[in-house]
Amino acid sequence: MSSPDFVGYINDPDIHDGVILKVQQRETKVRVLVRSYESQLYAFEFDLVQSVKSVEPEGMMLYSLTEMPAPPPFRRFVFTNWDEDGKGMLEVVAQEIRTRKIANEATF
Repeated sequence: MSSPDFVGYINDPDIHDGVILKVQQRETKVRVLVRSYESQLYAFEFDLVQSVKSVEPEGMMLYSLTEMPAPPPFRRFVFTNWDEDGKGMLEVVAQEIRTRKIANEATF
């Protein structure tokens, strides 16, 4: 993808063909639980969140996690739906992102 609206893919971890299982939002924090194609669970944790755009993200199969431009100090993260015609979408504008592997959904 070569566009002025594109910063880059978040490739580590690889969530291509993964599925969003849960999204939790509390104050200025958002957590997203993703099961990768290889069945590994990842928790994406966003801090100092400015905004969230969300339409039925749970169950959405992912093409990628893409970073798009945002006014500093914020970063805009788009969980790209594999099904371009699907209604699921999730976009988070935040200052920080962390990712960690987790053993099971109960630890999320």
